[in-house]
Amino acid sequence: MSDFSSDFQAEKQLIQQAEHITNTTYVSQISSETQIKERELIETSPYLGLEKFGLDDFDKFFGRDKWIRDLTAHLKQKNVLLLLGASGSGKSSLIQAGLIPALKKEKSFTGFKLLSFFPDVNPFVSFGSSLQRASYRQSEAKLDQNVKEDTLIQVVKSLKKDARWVIFIDQFEELFTRTPQPEQELFIKGLISLINRMTR
Repeated sequence: MSDFSSDFQAEKQLIQQAEHITNTTYVSQISSETQIKERELIETSPYLGLEKFGLDDFDKFFGRDKWIRDLTAHLKQKNVLLLLGASGSGKSSLIQAGLIPALKKEKSFTGFKLLSFFPDVNPFVSFGSSLQRASYRQSEAKLDQNVKEDTLIQVVKSLKKDARWVIFIDQFEELFTRTPQPEQELFIKGLISLINRMTR
């Protein structure tokens, strides 16, 4: 019971911090059954079944234009975006096949580096892997594997320099379902510190 309470308080604190900074929380909702039945049938449906849309599926992703415009406008004004929604409501698809491709068309986001990862059992190692995928050297990416509260800030200081980063933490709930409590607490504290630093 104590672990569950601790996880809940940590998640609540992080959400409150993000809401305080952005003054906005976006909640993804699933269309009603009536709305779905009233849609025109497209025989060559681009839907991927139970699979989520990825970065390469932007040309098949549609129906969320207003969401994409709103989220893009939000990120042009603020550095933090919190997207909440029920499991299966399409949050990951919206970000990967909708928002990210839209940001690539924005002049203010020209040449940004996407750092996308799942927290898994060690969010610091997962973050390091995303740095390598973004063309940082393995020796540089290892900076984040020193599990400390200021690790995220140190990585930003050492590697970001003048680059524009978009950090996308997918399946954020894994921090509370898969990540051991010591790493979870350090990562959340570090993330809050980083958010505060980026929004000064």
